[in-house]
Amino acid sequence: MKKTLSIIIIITSFIFVFIPEVNSKTEYNVAEMDNCKEFFTENNKSGSFLYGYNINTLYSKMILPSMTSRYVSVNGKIRSVCQDGYYTCALYERSSVNGNYTVVRMNMNNGDCSYYDFNGIKSLACKYFAVSNGMVYFMMTNSNYSYVASYLLNGIKQTEYKLDDDVLKLFTNNSNVYAELYNGKIYRLNNKGSEYAVSVNSSYSFSNAGLNWIFSNTGSLISLESTTTKSISNSKPNCVLSYDNSILYASGTVVYLKNNSNNIKFYNAGSSIISVFYFDGNFAVLTSDYRLSVIKEAEFKSNNTNNNQTNNNQSKIDNSDNIAPYFLRNGIICGVESGTTVSEFKKLFSYSVTVYDSDGDKVTSGKMKSGYSSDCYGEVYYISVTGDLTGEGNLKSNDVSALMSELVDKIDLNSVFKASADYNFDGAVDNKDLILISRKSKSS
Repeated sequence: MKKTLSIIIIITSFIFVFIPEVNSKTEYNVAEMDNCKEFFTENNKSGSFLYGYNINTLYSKMILPSMTSRYVSVNGKIRSVCQDGYYTCALYERSSVNGNYTVVRMNMNNGDCSYYDFNGIKSLACKYFAVSNGMVYFMMTNSNYSYVASYLLNGIKQTEYKLDDDVLKLFTNNSNVYAELYNGKIYRLNNKGSEYAVSVNSSYSFSNAGLNWIFSNTGSLISLESTTTKSISNSKPNCVLSYDNSILYASGTVVYLKNNSNNIKFYNAGSSIISVFYFDGNFAVLTSDYRLSVIKEAEFKSNNTNNNQTNNNQSKIDNSDNIAPYFLRNGIICGVESGTTVSEFKKLFSYSVTVYDSDGDKVTSGKMKSGYSSDCYGEVYYISVTGDLTGEGNLKSNDVSALMSELVDKIDLNSVFKASADYNFDGAVDNKDLILISRKSKSS
């Protein structure tokens, strides 16, 4: 049953707040998002969005093209949220006994909220749902498998999607709904059926990375429309966007803008970046202190770093520095020995460098680990610890197991861990490296 409420009614029956644009034209404080149990980002044809929820309140911000902040409280427990164009949506449970759920759609342009009831659905898996083109997609479970069912907004069931494996999660991208299966396959769903899109490693997490792109926590930028995959070795989910043949990505405190000709510009946000946004020629970055900066391309600086350092050939970072045996290969700092401490790593440079962990936070002590990163000459590079394929900073039997799985195609190591697997630095990952790492793990 559809119930559409005006802003006036919402004010009287639900909490609803519009926060106007602050005085600064480029910087905003979004600390209220810290109230959320979890928050998400979305860049689509309608704009860029930051949204999340706590027990019974849905929060959403339109970042671009203009800053608009809204939230609404509901009379139930929110189970999941999603973005449908300029609508921010939440699925909440009114009664766990009867399986009564409601979907609220909050219009970020004018603030109107619409409510759609779905009653008596007892097999619904609440963690994921999706809304697109007037349809709601629910993840369902029974004693044998998990699948997807679609409904019209009026509550009438439409289609059951039973694919070739259990459904792991649902997500939307570019107004399309996708189901990721436990076997790693991703299918695009519509009101007529499903079609295969791409396969990923189901043990990896990923985020939307622009229209028809996703980015995994292993550094792979993956197209949902083709077999195209690009490696972004020094960033993480929510910090990479592909648009108009360009890539926007962040690492540490710096956001980079790389065009189709591989020219790179950068902008230093001053704090660790946790998300990037793009819409219609404008950019924004969200930092860990909940500061949101809206920037123009003119504010990016040219990168004077020698691009030859990031090609397939080995190159010293700087011959004037006594930092052997460290070298750059494919944009990754290689040659860091297992057991090297953070302080030992930093002492080899004649200038001050900062080390970041895999979450982008500063590290000042402990062992260096594969997946860490460090700033050098205005760039932030991922670090490969030789033989450390698991990101633990040492060589053990699990590193040997990881390499064996890579060699028989059971797993696909990302670029950093593949660099770590090349123990003899000959440019290939093979049985020679397996023998060397196995011997080293036994002697450690």
